[in-house]
Amino acid sequence: MSSPCQQRKVTRPHRDQRKDDASSRRRLPTTPLTRTRHIAPEEPAKPPTAALSAFERGIAALAQHKTREGTVKVPRSHIERLEDGTEVRLGVWIMNQKGRRAKLTTDKLAALADLGLEWAATEGAA
Repeated sequence: MSSPCQQRKVTRPHRDQRKDDASSRRRLPTTPLTRTRHIAPEEPAKPPTAALSAFERGIAALAQHKTREGTVKVPRSHIERLEDGTEVRLGVWIMNQKGRRAKLTTDKLAALADLGLEWAATEGAA
């Protein structure tokens, strides 16, 4: 059986709905509203740059990490920040490339092997 609270209908308005319309009218501006024109800026704020593909961002991040740390062994949770401010989840990216290495092109495998990833060199030679 349902409780009496569930059966009873609310017949009076909520306390916020009971406010007098006059009080809300006092808060409105008295000046008439006019439409404003949106003027587009003459030049973009930031010049457009050529977008890098996800693979190119990963290669750039791996190269940056290798020059700084001297190794391509990257923890899975490592995030590398590129010079342009882009963040690359480098450890995850490397594991994803390794997982799909059979589908990577020879150019991509060669780029990975040039940076020192052994599995890319052995896969590219096969």
